[in-house]
Amino acid sequence: MKLFNFKKSQTSPQNSKGQNLDKLIDGELPWGWVLYFKDFYKPRNDKMVELANKTRCQNKDEKISALKELIAYFYAYKKKNVQKRVNVLKNTLIMNGCTV
Repeated sequence: MKLFNFKKSQTSPQNSKGQNLDKLIDGELPWGWVLYFKDFYKPRNDKMVELANKTRCQNKDEKISALKELIAYFYAYKKKNVQKRVNVLKNTLIMNGCTV
């Protein structure tokens, strides 16, 4: 008998019906998936949504300029997040005694 059992169980999240939320049921998302994973699919930035909505215009020239603006935003967003990950990695290495 172990006094303390710190081993974490690897159970997947379940809904109120006891169904796993990480597997499809008959090709459909299980009840509660949308609420549980809302951070996964919810837009994180209103500017991105605004730029995406601009691309729905009917005028071809406006649509092209809106798409260019959206793509530029995506590249800037990607560059910013890559830099954040690099900084986190550097800080982790420094905290562990490594030189960068």
